[in-house]
Amino acid sequence: MTLEDLKTRCDEAKITYRYGIAEDGVEPPFLIGILQDSNNFIADNKIYKKIDKIELHYIFKTKSLDMEKTIEDTILADVVWTKNGEGYYLDNEVWEIVYNFELIDNY
Repeated sequence: MTLEDLKTRCDEAKITYRYGIAEDGVEPPFLIGILQDSNNFIADNKIYKKIDKIELHYIFKTKSLDMEKTIEDTILADVVWTKNGEGYYLDNEVWEIVYNFELIDNY
């Protein structure tokens, strides 16, 4: 899966997705993808596999097990992911769950 595939999957699931930051006016629930790091497979001074570590932030106001199931079983269906615990941001009155996974792109 690539970042473009991630956006396509979110669009198909009818979940608002942004890369990097959500613009003003985007109302929860939505997803934000952030590139955290890379862990490329390198040999002979060449990148053989591009491996990007991604954080997918799920921002919401109301808890929805159906939405989490859609994210986990549809959008992230073929990647190995971990999930951080829920956090509440009082200033914005929103909840957040962060999914961590790697995107591997073969050259």
